[in-house]
Amino acid sequence: QRSQRHLLGEDLGPLSVKELQHLERQLEVALSQARQRKTQIMIEQMEELRKKERQLGDINKQLKIKLEAEGQG
Repeated sequence: QRSQRHLLGEDLGPLSVKELQHLERQLEVALSQARQRKTQIMIEQMEELRKKERQLGDINKQLKIKLEAEGQG
């Protein structure tokens, strides 16, 4: 519980320089992991949007063909 308060930036007064450096490293690692996960999620979302874009493009082409065929008929 004390280390969790430290991670939240609370109760840092009694910590030594070495302990503060260790805490700083832990926070840097956690931040890096969070950023990597965020990037991964954004890439997955972009891939999904590209897939939907292709699907909508295909549907649009099919509808145009159908409209042209009905217009000629």
